[in-house]
Amino acid sequence: MIRSNLLPQINDLRARYADLRWRAATTGPGFVLTQGRDHTGITYALTRLGGHTDILYSLDDVAQFLNQHTTR
Repeated sequence: MIRSNLLPQINDLRARYADLRWRAATTGPGFVLTQGRDHTGITYALTRLGGHTDILYSLDDVAQFLNQHTTR
């Protein structure tokens, strides 16, 4: 069960993920952003349309990666 005091934080993370997913798909060479859960928590995979995948461990890392590898 999710504690009600965490709902604003969870909603912010979901919105940020959705925004970064859209940005990844629509800028630069094009990426597919997915998320998964493992023993380290939530991980994010950015897969280039050419097939190479980078694994990242936070949405901050995803944003930084996109800043370095895409053009607006």
